[in-house]
Amino acid sequence: MAVNVDVPGAPDGRGALDEGSLTQAEALVAAEAFDAALQHTRAMLERLRGREAEPAVAELARRIYQLRGDCLTRLDRFPELLADCAARMDLLSVDQASAQRAELMIKMSFAHANLAMPEQALRSAHVALQDALNLGQRLLSAQALERLAMAYLSMGDGVAAERFMFEALEHSDASSPPQERLRRVSNTVHLLCTLHDAYLDMGLAYLGESVLARAQGLPAKAEALLPTVPGRYLACMWQANQARWLRRSGQLEPARRCFEACLSQAQTEGWHAVSRPVQLELALMAEQEGDLNTALGLLRALFEPESLRVRDVVALPAYRVLERICRILGHGAEAEQAAERRRARQAARHQAVLEAAAHNHHHGQLILSTLAAAERQRVDAEIQRLRSQHAAGAVLRMPDQEDWFRLDLP
Repeated sequence: MAVNVDVPGAPDGRGALDEGSLTQAEALVAAEAFDAALQHTRAMLERLRGREAEPAVAELARRIYQLRGDCLTRLDRFPELLADCAARMDLLSVDQASAQRAELMIKMSFAHANLAMPEQALRSAHVALQDALNLGQRLLSAQALERLAMAYLSMGDGVAAERFMFEALEHSDASSPPQERLRRVSNTVHLLCTLHDAYLDMGLAYLGESVLARAQGLPAKAEALLPTVPGRYLACMWQANQARWLRRSGQLEPARRCFEACLSQAQTEGWHAVSRPVQLELALMAEQEGDLNTALGLLRALFEPESLRVRDVVALPAYRVLERICRILGHGAEAEQAAERRRARQAARHQAVLEAAAHNHHHGQLILSTLAAAERQRVDAEIQRLRSQHAAGAVLRMPDQEDWFRLDLP
């Protein structure tokens, strides 16, 4: 049934928001016109202001915020994503567990993690898991466990990150939609590859190899799910993560074929969120093989078109590799430019963290208040444990990720 919400006295003369308005926003997102989509959805929310909690419009508001979340994530505008989450939090009962609160906390944990605020991400994820378990929602439990895994990864506890990711995988059982089950498998392989890279960067090759070995069997799970997954995007994303695992396992030719097939489809479909990480992987392969000119071409192409921003999670390592290759090839000016752009990205990320922490302090306290007392004590003890390990230098260091424990946060 189409949503149709009358809004009396709309200043632009339009009296209703319906599926057509939402479809237009979805089309803008599909065309990667993210700023236009954000402007369109902001106008939609403005026309609903004060009525978002009404049953007739609550679902429409939720879908609008979901679209905005997709756009803000693609643009790395995580402070704004947190602001949207805070606006939604004000519409929910903070003293009552609900699926809506769990979904919101999962989104907030994601935003905090991307702002290098993993303590806050950990707390939000614990609220989500607490609610999901109390409600018997296995899919939400899986998503919350995945967010816990990513928070622990950011704080340098690779063992806990891996454990929670595999727990998320276990919660994605036959009761979950096949696309969600494939997403968990794909994200698990991605995390294991990330752990492998971090261990290698620290000179712990034996730990990196053991992590890769624990991905055995996951490709078979994904292959069994693929025929039941609607659409092609998630299948392409899985193909990219499978290729990452193949490359790190030394299966270079299968990895190359997988990457190239994935890149071809992603570029045809305009899926830059898939194609750009794949271009980085292929550039790393070319560098490893000594083909620096091919690697350079791939890295330059990764940042095209300039009008479509590359996410920090890809741009920061890409600039680092670009600088290294340009210095070897004698392209001094381009190397300096890459280094400067990387520093500018890092400075902007740091400033975004400070602003987000200042603007969302009140809602951070609300998150704490939603945790049961015993759970709050347990989470606080975990954070103190991780801080102590950090102070002792006994944590996993993640390449291209700034220090998560900063005294200048409010």
